[in-house]
Amino acid sequence: MTRSWFFTPALLGVKESWRLARWCVEHGADEFSVRVLCAQDQGTRADQFEDSVADRFIMTDLRRVAAAPNDEPARHLRLWRLDEDALQALRPYMQDGLFTHRVDPHGWLEDLTFFRSGQLMLGVVTHQREGVVCVTADELRELERIGFDFAPEATAIRF
Repeated sequence: MTRSWFFTPALLGVKESWRLARWCVEHGADEFSVRVLCAQDQGTRADQFEDSVADRFIMTDLRRVAAAPNDEPARHLRLWRLDEDALQALRPYMQDGLFTHRVDPHGWLEDLTFFRSGQLMLGVVTHQREGVVCVTADELRELERIGFDFAPEATAIRF
């Protein structure tokens, strides 16, 4: 059985956020979704990102996600195959780690989400500056043993 544990940039810096992302991949995260945004007709950066992961596209599916209080808890998402190469493709577009929020008229990414066997494993609500990781009790103990710190309750998101 998995439980939800929450994190913020104060608990998880840039390097640590990528270390958590890698841990998720090593522990079964196999799909990711991210919102790809841009100003109207100016999406060159957004297009570059989508081109870099085009061969990883799996499908669009309705999934339960971490959400801000007034947002829907499930959305239709574009899903891509997740592995170490996918993490490397994400990094140039998320230079501040999982919480990157650099609005650029040419494109930016928000709300990175990882799934394991179709279930949310890690989700970030970028504008709320909060994320969730859904792991077993044994996995939580492992994460704590290797230096991660999480809160048992969210302050700005729900899952």
